[in-house]
Amino acid sequence: MDGWTATKARTGNRISDSVVEIVIPSDLPVETYMIYVQRYNGDGSSAFSNTFYNIVIE
Repeated sequence: MDGWTATKARTGNRISDSVVEIVIPSDLPVETYMIYVQRYNGDGSSAFSNTFYNIVIE
């Protein structure tokens, strides 16, 4: 996929247990952002996340 990939670890921009902040630089030459969120569990499994995400364009 062209563009950028945001990978958030537990030590990332976690605001609370259920809120994560993703910051997108506004100088990227794209007009539409597709956000695909998947949670990876400690046992190697993954699931769609029920976390709320704040999308911040700077």
